[in-house]
Amino acid sequence: MADRPFRNPLLAKLDGTSHYTVRSAWEALEYLLRYWPGPRDRSYEVAIQMCRDAVDGWIPAERARECLKHALNAAGLAIAKPRRTPRKQRVSRFKRPAPIGKASSDPPRTGGLNHG
Repeated sequence: MADRPFRNPLLAKLDGTSHYTVRSAWEALEYLLRYWPGPRDRSYEVAIQMCRDAVDGWIPAERARECLKHALNAAGLAIAKPRRTPRKQRVSRFKRPAPIGKASSDPPRTGGLNHG
């Protein structure tokens, strides 16, 4: 037996306020056997068998993931991942002061000598 990780984890509902992140076939099997709050119908049974087969190395982990995803959707327990949008660049409302020595109203510096 070995842990077979998924390329992309799934989010599953636990109860009204929390979720379970399923990252591998082993975690999928744990969720199905311990925490499954939905009906134990045919898609649930198939997901259990596929996850067991993936943990044993008989099938790819991604195939078990697809079966779990189908069972979650059928029971209404899947949580869609929020899409990440690029962060907007923060714009300050305050003007930055001009660097010292760069202000246009200052007379040019002469290095301490007064050539007047």
